[in-house]
Amino acid sequence: IYFNGGAWCFDKVSCDRRMIQSPNLMSSKGYGPTEDHYALFDDRAAHNPLFADYNKVFLPYCTSDDFSGAQKEGNPWIFQGSRAAPATIEVLLKRFGLVDSADTTVVVTGSSAGGEALYPNIDNINELFLPKSRVVGIDDSGWFLYTPPFAPRANCTDAGSCTEAYGMSHGVPYWNGQMNTHCAQAHSKDDVWKCLMGPTIGSYIRTPMFVFQYLFDSAQLGHDGMGNPTQYPDQLAYAQNSANNLTATTAAQKWVFHPACYQHTILFNLAWTTISIDGVTLVEALQSFLLGKPVHLV
Repeated sequence: IYFNGGAWCFDKVSCDRRMIQSPNLMSSKGYGPTEDHYALFDDRAAHNPLFADYNKVFLPYCTSDDFSGAQKEGNPWIFQGSRAAPATIEVLLKRFGLVDSADTTVVVTGSSAGGEALYPNIDNINELFLPKSRVVGIDDSGWFLYTPPFAPRANCTDAGSCTEAYGMSHGVPYWNGQMNTHCAQAHSKDDVWKCLMGPTIGSYIRTPMFVFQYLFDSAQLGHDGMGNPTQYPDQLAYAQNSANNLTATTAAQKWVFHPACYQHTILFNLAWTTISIDGVTLVEALQSFLLGKPVHLV
C-alpha cells in the first residue's frame, strides 16, 4: 500500500494557491481511470526483485494533509485524508480478496509527504484494521528535521517557501490532523503537530518501520532555504550539520538507510535497485528488514 506524496498546504492562502498551481493535489476530479507506475510497482522481477509478485495499491494524494485531516467544516477547504487508509483497507477486504491472517504480509509505504503519512496511519492499520496480519512500513524520505533554516523564511506562503516545522505546526490545526494515538497522548494540543515529524514520532511508532532518507535530502535543504550545496564554506557546513542532525535523530531506529546524496525520494526511481552504502544495496537492506534483521547503514 503506497501513499503518494506531494507536500501540503496549511492555510487559506497556501491552499488557494495550491489549487491553482497543482489542482491534482487538491482534488481527484481530474484523475483518470488508471495510472501507470514503475520501479516499486513494476511486475517484472528484474526491475522489482522484492515486490514484483505483491498485490500493489496506489493511493493518490489529493488531500494535501499528509493523509491525516479530519476537517469537515470547510475553511473554506475540507480535509479528509485520515479516511483514506481505513476506507482502502475496507475495500481491499470486501472486494479484492485481502485476508487478515497470520499468512498475510502488508507493506505500507510512501514517499515524502506520503512517507509522513505512515506516522498517523501505520499503527492504526497494524493494530485496528489488520490486527492478525504482519504489517511493516517503509518511510521513503518523510523524516524531516527541525533544523533552523539556512536562509530566513520571511515570505512563507507555501510548502516551497516554508520550513517543514512551520508547515506542520500550522497545517495540523488547520486540517484537524489525526495523529498517531501513542504520540498524541504524550503531547499537548499545541505540540501535537510534532507527531508528523520524524525525530518526534520515531520513538512512538510500534509497527516495524524502515527509514530511508538521503543525508543531503534536497527537499529538507529546500525547505530550509538552501538549494544544491556549493563550495561555499557556509553552505557546506550547513549541509553537513543537517546530515549530522539526521543521523543523530535516527540513531535509535532499528532499520535505517542514509545514502550521502543530494536527492529526494527513491521508490519510484529506477536506481532504487542499485543504490548502495558500503557495498550493501537498498534491495539487500530491505530484504534484511523483511526478515526482521537490523539494518543501520549511513
